[in-house]
Amino acid sequence: MNCFMLLLLNGFISVNPFFATPTYAQGGPLHLFTKQFGGYDTDGIINIVETADGGYLLGCYSVSGPGKNKTAPNKGKIDYWIVKVDKNGNKMWDKSYGGSDHDDLSKIIKTKDGNYLLAGTSYSGKSGDKSEASKGLTDFWIVKISPTGVKLWDKTIGGNLQETLTSVIENPDGTLILAGTSGSEMTGDRTDYLRASLDVWLVKIKSDGSKLWDKAYGGQPTELSGNNVLRSINVAGDGGFLLGATSDCNRGFEKSEDAFAKDSLSPLRIDCWLLKVDANGNKIWDKTYGGHTIDIVTFVEPWHDGTILVGCWSDSPASGNKTVAPKPEWDGDIASHWWLITTDVNGNELKQSYSLSKYAYIPTEDGYFTMARGATEFTRTYLEKYNWSNQRLWRKTLHMENQIFPEAPLVTSSGHLMIASTTDVNPEITDYDVMIEKYDNKIYQPSSSNIYRAINLNSSIASLTIDNVSYVGSKVATNFTYTGRAYENQSLPLGPMPDANKAKMLRSTIYSTKTTPSTFNFLNVPNGNYEVFIYVWEDNYSTNYWIDLEGKQIVYNYESGTKGTWGKIGPFRVAVSDGQINLQAYGGDANISGIAVYKYYGTIPAAIVTSPFATSNEVIVGKTGIRAFPNSISNEVRLSFNEKTEGKASVTLLDFAGNVLQRLETEVKNGSTLVHLPADQLKPGVYLLKVKTNKGEKVIRLHNK
Repeated sequence: MNCFMLLLLNGFISVNPFFATPTYAQGGPLHLFTKQFGGYDTDGIINIVETADGGYLLGCYSVSGPGKNKTAPNKGKIDYWIVKVDKNGNKMWDKSYGGSDHDDLSKIIKTKDGNYLLAGTSYSGKSGDKSEASKGLTDFWIVKISPTGVKLWDKTIGGNLQETLTSVIENPDGTLILAGTSGSEMTGDRTDYLRASLDVWLVKIKSDGSKLWDKAYGGQPTELSGNNVLRSINVAGDGGFLLGATSDCNRGFEKSEDAFAKDSLSPLRIDCWLLKVDANGNKIWDKTYGGHTIDIVTFVEPWHDGTILVGCWSDSPASGNKTVAPKPEWDGDIASHWWLITTDVNGNELKQSYSLSKYAYIPTEDGYFTMARGATEFTRTYLEKYNWSNQRLWRKTLHMENQIFPEAPLVTSSGHLMIASTTDVNPEITDYDVMIEKYDNKIYQPSSSNIYRAINLNSSIASLTIDNVSYVGSKVATNFTYTGRAYENQSLPLGPMPDANKAKMLRSTIYSTKTTPSTFNFLNVPNGNYEVFIYVWEDNYSTNYWIDLEGKQIVYNYESGTKGTWGKIGPFRVAVSDGQINLQAYGGDANISGIAVYKYYGTIPAAIVTSPFATSNEVIVGKTGIRAFPNSISNEVRLSFNEKTEGKASVTLLDFAGNVLQRLETEVKNGSTLVHLPADQLKPGVYLLKVKTNKGEKVIRLHNK
């Protein structure tokens, strides 16, 4: 079985939410492309599927009409929107499907006949692409399309009131399970009686859309409420289905346990409800998990060892059968956290733990991924790869942009990683686009024959061979200078333990402090393209730091890990035109043990990547874009732009933790502008100035002494 897992996390600190063993980093995947699609209004991603020609179909929702790179018309208030791209992310076509009202896509799947099924919820009557009248307030609406986007048929399924579709699964025989929530009575397509205000509802259909059966599941409603809402469905190993729902109902009907609440009249009594049903929809067992307030299922996933993982968003204290207390988040969501429950095949709890994840785990061959993002002023998204021993293999920062919401990760059949996000193009107006990114899943290691120079920091050893590369001690190296504090501890255990030479290098370091950065400068470098790798380690307690390459931030808020943790981060590509490669580390105690520079024979774009947190790891020497004079906090700071820049610029002053201290707008004339900062009100330390113009965005670091 392919066993590799992708996990989407919300959080500001890189942690493994499922395992607590020490981690390390060593390199990362290469970014292949980033593409963006949308009109001038709200467009967002639901999920991605591969196509037979090696490309992808993007399942999206859209409010926009034609505009930018969207060509499909808007057919109602919200449409299903499908974008076809080739293997390189280039758009081939886009099509909208909808009636005259809201049509909300929930999932797109590839079916066994080579076509595609779009499944969601419709408010529309018979209109546009919707060939059947509505059966209630909202209905399940499924649309079958060809590989070229031609509509083959559509079906409306529902009762007299409200149906909301969550997901769709194709069975091995080509039949389909439509999974969602129903509030209808026994009318229309609903033949099972209503238990509460809302019930979990499964509908099985043939490949042509004709209905085979439907089943409802619910508990006994209370005086205040009675909702059983499906949140997730997955296929169990025996061909049945695992259902993850939220419920505020007591025992009764299919629910065998009461809600966990302080009292029966508590308005906050939402629990995680896990059900197992067979292939015909017959209930086998159910379990309720929760505390005294709100607990909401986000995913249910059968795991490779036969256990079941249940991910929840939880606001409950340790109460009910919840044993872990709320934990402060790093993304501003102080009152809640993600909660992970591991059960046996019958839903019996094995353990509980913290989780910053709301997305299902996707196993693969050699371990699993995590994808993390925060939600503060500096929202970062990064990837981490773990092996089956739960050691982190690498971490890679993807980007640092506000209002980017990763939603639809996909591991492709070729082993690549696709990440789809909804991104706020302009926070000042309603304009959201779909963004896709593709990464190589393989750990990248350049050929040792391409080595240019490798430095063993804080060492006098003339040559130390590591991975077939000779590292020269920084104390004897020529055409290399550095600043920072020296530290060495050759007896400290490392995790995992590398070979003797690598361990010797790792345990000797040059480090920065919170007030004094460390710098590393390669001199008399022949012009050309290079790749930079950096070895880091932690000798004491976890800290966070930043690294710049030629003035561009390449590592943001890196968590060093527990004592003994080490890592190799990179590659970071640089085009040298002035004979130097310069790095700087700052923030916490950034222990830099070694730096390896390889010749790179690929191409690097001639234009600067304007965002210092761009998905690319490529930077251009000598083209910093924006400079500040003086390079320190003062009442007046002059900003100068390398490129010809005119017009408005937005400037945000932040402290080093990312807290916004001041926002202002300024006018750029003749490539320069003057901004006024509250220097007298700021404490000594490091501050960040985020400058955004029509040419792009840059973050400048300023010191206040």
